[in-house]
Amino acid sequence: MNPNDRQYVLAAVTNNGDSLYYASPELQADREVVLAAVTNNGYALKYASPELKADRVVVMAAVSQDGYALKYASPELKADRVVVMLAVINYDSALYFASPELKADREFILAAVINEGLALGYASPELRSDREVVLTAVTNSGDALISASPELKADRVVVMAAVSQDGYALQYASPELRSDREVVLAAVNNNGEALRYASPELKAELTDKSTNEIRILLQQERQNRQNPQLGQFRERLRRGEIQTPEPRLSREQRRQIYQEKERQFDDMSQNIRQGIQLQDRQQQQVNEITSSLEAQIRQIREKNRLGLRNPKLELVKRRLNLYNKNQIPNEFICPITQDIMEDPVIIDDGHTFERTAIQQSFLISGFKSPITRAEVSNRLIPNIALRNRIQDWMQGYSEDMQGGGFDF
Repeated sequence: MNPNDRQYVLAAVTNNGDSLYYASPELQADREVVLAAVTNNGYALKYASPELKADRVVVMAAVSQDGYALKYASPELKADRVVVMLAVINYDSALYFASPELKADREFILAAVINEGLALGYASPELRSDREVVLTAVTNSGDALISASPELKADRVVVMAAVSQDGYALQYASPELRSDREVVLAAVNNNGEALRYASPELKAELTDKSTNEIRILLQQERQNRQNPQLGQFRERLRRGEIQTPEPRLSREQRRQIYQEKERQFDDMSQNIRQGIQLQDRQQQQVNEITSSLEAQIRQIREKNRLGLRNPKLELVKRRLNLYNKNQIPNEFICPITQDIMEDPVIIDDGHTFERTAIQQSFLISGFKSPITRAEVSNRLIPNIALRNRIQDWMQGYSEDMQGGGFDF
């Protein structure tokens, strides 16, 4: 590959955005070339010039293709609400790279957790203590409860929403709520394995219960909570007592309770609608940018089509075909990022991951293997042998792309 030939590099990055890595510094600062590269692969933003990493259109094209590309944007664009929201839509952990100001922006975080509940893990401590924000997050993804404040992990409404969405979220609830019968039943009804996180008393009571029995017990528990008199009557029957139930609530009392619940539902619906409207506006902007980029790509292809023969484009295609026969070894790929690892580490169950990726996974999901779901410690052992093989392979790949293995 000739890194100084603009037409040659433009054709290469149109087919494989990562080829921008081999371009000359002048072409890495060429807006049209970089736009073509990041449209094909957002990660190619890593190789763009500092000026283009601060170009809003270029960065929006990159994060629209791969939200992880936000990592390489300029600090100013990491504080841009539209750019960061596009990144979060395409990669739920992209909020990790956002500015501290956006991580503390309540309206922005609320919109982000509507799209991906686990984004709560990157919000400011104040917003992880905000009941509405956390409730929205756990309704979308129960596992987001891991990032909530201790006070909200003890909030019964928040925890019920979390375990109803993902029973495993019970492990992050307060000890008091892991002893709450309705909370535990809701978690086990969602996922039977959640029983391991219940209090010893409830674990002993519910062990060996069938899925249907758990569902019936949960319905009864909810009826008891909605109608305390019915719950008391059932408890007295269980103890062998027969007593007249206490008087029911008056019609006026029931009407007031209904109105309060209706008001709470309307408030929650309004917040959700506002979040959806914001997401629709962001999607419209994405569509406009995509249309513009597609038009640019058509222009590039039309230029290539005009000549009866384009020897340089044919050369690029032949080299790409040869390269594709030499696939990247699977053991070099991180199971989480799907990229070649730079700093591979081994966890307790013997699997290898990119260090930063497994650390982020531990932060979001706790100390569990992303592959086996087995509980592991926080010990990370450098896989030196694999790292050396990757480096050797990368060195040979670089020589090939510079002409060593693909000369004709």
